Amino acid sequence: YRLIHHRLRQYPRAFLQHHRKRTQIEKMSMDIITEFSVERGLVLDDFQIQACKALLDGCSVLVAAPTG
Repeated sequence: YRLIHHRLRQYPRAFLQHHRKRTQIEKMSMDIITEFSVERGLVLDDFQIQACKALLDGCSVLVAAPTG
């Protein structure tokens, strides 16, 4: 507890507020990804979830897969 309390005192309030906001955004992203996969009857693996999060963050994603 002391170590955590000490580290929290080191961070400025703005950083903590940014972290809370980022956590809320990540939760919203997961809600969107879950809704997307459930509506389509899909079970996404970790790689696919990472790609979805990157897209929601505004990043480009390149996926390569064998097509047979």
